[in-house]
Amino acid sequence: MKFKKFGFAGKATIKSVAGLLICVLLIAGILVVFKKIDDPTDDFSKTLFGYLLLFPAFLFLTQLLFPFSLSVRSWLAGMLFIACSMWLASAFGGATYHYFSQNPAELAALASAFALCCLGAIIAFFFGKLTNPLAWNIQNFVLPSFSKRDNETVAIHEAGHAMMFAAVDEIPGYVEIIAKPSEFGLGATVGTGLKHQAAASNEYQWAMLCCLAGQAAEKFKLGIIHDGSQQSYEHWMDAAKRFLSQQPGQIFYPAPTNTLEIEHNNQALCELRERHLSLLEQYFSLNSAVFDSLCETLHKQKHVKAGKLRKLLAPVQLPDGFPTIVLSNMKI
Repeated sequence: MKFKKFGFAGKATIKSVAGLLICVLLIAGILVVFKKIDDPTDDFSKTLFGYLLLFPAFLFLTQLLFPFSLSVRSWLAGMLFIACSMWLASAFGGATYHYFSQNPAELAALASAFALCCLGAIIAFFFGKLTNPLAWNIQNFVLPSFSKRDNETVAIHEAGHAMMFAAVDEIPGYVEIIAKPSEFGLGATVGTGLKHQAAASNEYQWAMLCCLAGQAAEKFKLGIIHDGSQQSYEHWMDAAKRFLSQQPGQIFYPAPTNTLEIEHNNQALCELRERHLSLLEQYFSLNSAVFDSLCETLHKQKHVKAGKLRKLLAPVQLPDGFPTIVLSNMKI
């Protein structure tokens, strides 16, 4: 059964609720077997099931609002939601119900105000006023579902990162490419980055190319770069600053103190970035057939592990000056 109507957030919520119901049944079964629940209407069982059945509510909220956040963050947010809900219900529930039952006009006014706010948000969206701060905040409050274009873009982006493993002597077993939303984000390539705290120049170069490979792949395949590359670019910037600070033939100011030093650093970073993007474009052009095949595989399968990646990258040729690294001796 497909849940296209709900998008990724809905599918994640449905799966979470299904798992939750199984947990409820298991807990209830264990308690019955060990005779902890003699009467299903006693206070203990009511409290237990009351708490557990609140989980679908907070799972729906956290997965809807934060579908790509870390699972720990979602569970912590959910626990906070449960605690606040139970406290508010016990502290103010009776008084609130009594007040609104005695003053129905107040309840009607509150409902009308909420409806007007919703109507205003809808009007802002449908009439193109997304530059308005209120509409922009609403747009970012509820994330859109994962679209077909998102699928294609993520597959291309992660294929770019994955191509970098053709420059290692042996692809480690922990490497995997994920081209779908997960706790890591919209997509993920596990295994990139520096492998030693005291890294050599070629290792820095390889790690920096890994950071830019997703952007370069989008530019090569689509002609544009999407905003999902921001985190990778920030990682490249951090590595580039450390790299330039350690080059014997390069002047780079780790802590610039005036405009001249800042401009000098910016120029050095821009030149390095252009060299890296040019090298990556040359790399993708030289191996365009392999790159296209990897994009197609990721688009269809969404998940490629080390064993299959080795086969897909076997025909790759490296251009002159492309950095290579050794990963086969990583064991201490």
